[in-house]
Amino acid sequence: RRDTVRRQPPVTVKELSVDFQTADENKDDDSRLTVSVVRSSDSGKLAEWIQEGNLELKRRSTYSVKLPIGKLTAANLPNSSLAVCIAPVGNDTWRFGMDLTATYSNGKTRSAKVPPVELNESRTCFTMQLSAFGSSV
Repeated sequence: RRDTVRRQPPVTVKELSVDFQTADENKDDDSRLTVSVVRSSDSGKLAEWIQEGNLELKRRSTYSVKLPIGKLTAANLPNSSLAVCIAPVGNDTWRFGMDLTATYSNGKTRSAKVPPVELNESRTCFTMQLSAFGSSV
């Protein structure tokens, strides 16, 4: 008699949350914010959140964005990158830090803290590899 070994489905990323902590320079309400998770291999978007309407992120405030992820496996998350972009109307400087938290289909979570970032009309995007999230969860 042959014993069958059941393979567990791969662990997937259910959600990636980004908690922004605005420092001493706010994001103007009319500067559109976009947060994306992109495959490093071909720049395909895996998830995206786009600001709708006006949204000011005031000094010393926090704001959370939750990105529902499609079928990204935990093993592939480190091969992806996070892009945070603003589309300023006129002059805008936004200084912020970020906490990233990945929630996996097996119930586990993994977090990373991002050092302070500054975006403005000259530097509109910040991109980082998600290699800190490793492939084993």
